[in-house]
Amino acid sequence: MNNESKSKETHVVVYADYGLETVVWVGTKEECEEYEDSHRKALTNADYIKKDYYVTSLSKFCREENRSRTAEFREYVRGLTAEQKAETIVVNGKETLKFVYDFRKLISIREYANKIEVSSAHIRRKVESGEIPQAIKLGRTWLIPSDVKWSYA
Repeated sequence: MNNESKSKETHVVVYADYGLETVVWVGTKEECEEYEDSHRKALTNADYIKKDYYVTSLSKFCREENRSRTAEFREYVRGLTAEQKAETIVVNGKETLKFVYDFRKLISIREYANKIEVSSAHIRRKVESGEIPQAIKLGRTWLIPSDVKWSYA
């Protein structure tokens, strides 16, 4: 795809609030970047802890992974205490909610298996047997922190 057709591709501005994402603007990439820029400037430093805007292609946003990820996030948040929801950390000089940062590091069994180049079935067996104790189950889905080190032992 050349640059001209990329710029004409439909893009969206996504508003992320506590990790839940909502499309707030649709247009060309340039239009979306302009909208994003003007609205991001209106956010206060306190807002940046839990809110942000970003631009992506409509096709990328609509992939099934994004829709299921929102459901996973809601399930994850339900299991947190008020203290966990209020805790903040600083990442790359930007204050953010710790639970949102932690959730963004969680990946599916398939993603983890691809990352370490083993089969998804093998990782699922390891998770279900308790050999990867950092894995958490949200509904029917297992998620693993992306920074978990793999050991063949």
